[in-house]
Amino acid sequence: GRSVADAILNGRQPEPQPIFAEIASQEAVYWESTEREQFAAHVMNLDGRWKYIRNRFDIDELYDLETDPGEMQNLAQLSKYQPRITAMRQQIAEMICHTGPGPYDWCL
Repeated sequence: GRSVADAILNGRQPEPQPIFAEIASQEAVYWESTEREQFAAHVMNLDGRWKYIRNRFDIDELYDLETDPGEMQNLAQLSKYQPRITAMRQQIAEMICHTGPGPYDWCL
């Protein structure tokens, strides 16, 4: 994990970092698959105001949580957000390569 000693001892806020989550596929949960490609069906990256969800079996999702906290307007299909999606996919790729068990080829 990341040390928060500086925040506690000196009152300095740690630099914000993205939050990642993986949701297991049905195959991994119910059929106890050991195939790495079946471990995750969704990978989420929450970075500040932006939430990006890479879906293995559906369209990807991108939400601006400042203007759409209820996640009703999927921005992923709009071309002006492609640079944001590219950056968030890169963050996911880096996370997977550093933490394993990956990489999941489908989400890179």
